Amino acid sequence: MTTVIQIGLVNGRHRCVVRAGLIRPQICYSGPDRCRVGLVATRALLLGGDEVELQVDVGPGSALELFDVAATVAYDGRGRQASWVVGLSVGDGASVLWRGEPLVISDGATVQRRLRAELGNAATAVIRDTVVFGRFRQDGGDLHAISEIAVSSRDVLLEDQLLTRSERIRTGVLGDNRVMDTVTCVGSPAPAPGDPGTSGSAVAFQLIAGAGSVTRFLGSDSTASPLHDVWEQLQQGFRQPQAS
Repeated sequence: MTTVIQIGLVNGRHRCVVRAGLIRPQICYSGPDRCRVGLVATRALLLGGDEVELQVDVGPGSALELFDVAATVAYDGRGRQASWVVGLSVGDGASVLWRGEPLVISDGATVQRRLRAELGNAATAVIRDTVVFGRFRQDGGDLHAISEIAVSSRDVLLEDQLLTRSERIRTGVLGDNRVMDTVTCVGSPAPAPGDPGTSGSAVAFQLIAGAGSVTRFLGSDSTASPLHDVWEQLQQGFRQPQAS
């Protein structure tokens, strides 16, 4: 069953409708400024054969703060693939801030993950996504990750990453790095290359038509990512009261 989150404004307050699947949405706050929802796994995830589907709809003018309660571990699938598919719709003038916890790809895991995001006019989306290949003393399994983002029906990001063990160790892909930490900002001010928060191994590139940016850190240890500080700044900005 698809997990569903629907956010809208009703009489000046946010109204949130949820439906649980393999992921259970937990409403933590709902007020005039935003709705805050946590995502909790209903059982051990990801196992071979699991098919997680999440549909998030943020209505015009509304704001959603979404967060993962804990990291997700993709376990040895014993020859079976697991999938994680997200559909995100952000209406005109709406905004979403999504703090994803790490996805850990264990030895023997095969995961296909897909994000399709559709943003309306003057909408914003800020998403943090972290992938860690391997648990302690592991090399990690295989990941195929596809991200598609469109603004006002125009594609601004199409990224297809085939990160199997044999592919990602190649020079110019991940090499010896096992952590990929990414912050994607669409329709929102974003950290630029050279900013203090994006020093070290983090780099940023701009989306087409000035739609936003993707800032990414590659390294061997997630605690070393400079995007922790970047995310704190973005989160604080999202929570500031909007001028009337």
